[in-house]
Amino acid sequence: MLCCGSCFPQAVEAQKFQYALQEVKAHEPFHDGLAVFYEDGKYGAINTNGRVVIKPQFKFLEEFINGTAIARTETGQGIINRNGDFILRPQSQFQLVRDHNFPELYKITDESSGEKGIFADGRFILPLGKYRSLFLHHYPFIHYASHGKRQYVNSLTGEIFDFCLQKNDVFICSSANNSQCYFSKDGNPLDKSLYLKSSNGVYIYKDEKSKLYGLKNAQGTIIVSPKYLFFDDEIWINDMMVGKTNDGISEIINTKGEVVGQAKTIQLIVGNYIVARNNTDGEFLYDIKEKCLLEFPKNSEIYPIKDCIGWFYVKQSGKETISVKQNTQAMGMI
Repeated sequence: MLCCGSCFPQAVEAQKFQYALQEVKAHEPFHDGLAVFYEDGKYGAINTNGRVVIKPQFKFLEEFINGTAIARTETGQGIINRNGDFILRPQSQFQLVRDHNFPELYKITDESSGEKGIFADGRFILPLGKYRSLFLHHYPFIHYASHGKRQYVNSLTGEIFDFCLQKNDVFICSSANNSQCYFSKDGNPLDKSLYLKSSNGVYIYKDEKSKLYGLKNAQGTIIVSPKYLFFDDEIWINDMMVGKTNDGISEIINTKGEVVGQAKTIQLIVGNYIVARNNTDGEFLYDIKEKCLLEFPKNSEIYPIKDCIGWFYVKQSGKETISVKQNTQAMGMI
């Protein structure tokens, strides 16, 4: 069928008409402003103006996300940028997989040696190595096990730690040979002194006689009498502080000095939710706002899903995601 120009509504611009023609030609829909297309047995990419920006030259080309894509050549798999240049040269022994939850990350396996690593931003943020396990639930900190030891690496700075705990948007990390370090959710170093007072000026004080800790307001008035052995990490997270009592109970306190939750151990605080543990049976969620408890099967481990407020990954015998807001669950979503 052949149509003249009068057949089309005047509102349709030439660019959109051209885009529609090229969309038919494209092998994949547009992602990140580019679409993969197939021509003469090879794959390339076009932009939304219909211009070929990467000439068809690859045996296969995956969709672009965050400006990069997996490309396959005669010599193996590699990673290219928007210009078609390789930022990771193709190698026959490499098996590349883009992470589902963090699409900027590539999991790489060297099939000849069995070594694994993680590639992002044009570099190996976790070098190829013999890792027994790799976890990304604390990303940008990567949790890995190697030679019988579990450690965390800051993918931004390359620093390695033995311990890493997330409290809302703050990561608290430490290792045997250094003191605690504080990082933002992006992995940038934080100044601890900025978190020693709440938004309304409440701060920790120590009673020299009893050696116990309490809280004072900005005017220096005691709002919580000294009764805590210590406060976790001595910082305020989302205007909440965690104190440990003589009975071994962790209490979550707000800036009014009110106890809003209790548990044997506080694992982390994310928004209005507290991930806690009362015994060895597993972890549970406490909703501070609704003051309700959400328990899960024995030996459950709970991790927040990045950028999905109210969604948590519950690790048990199988893979599940739990929607805390609706109290529903769905299998196999991760």
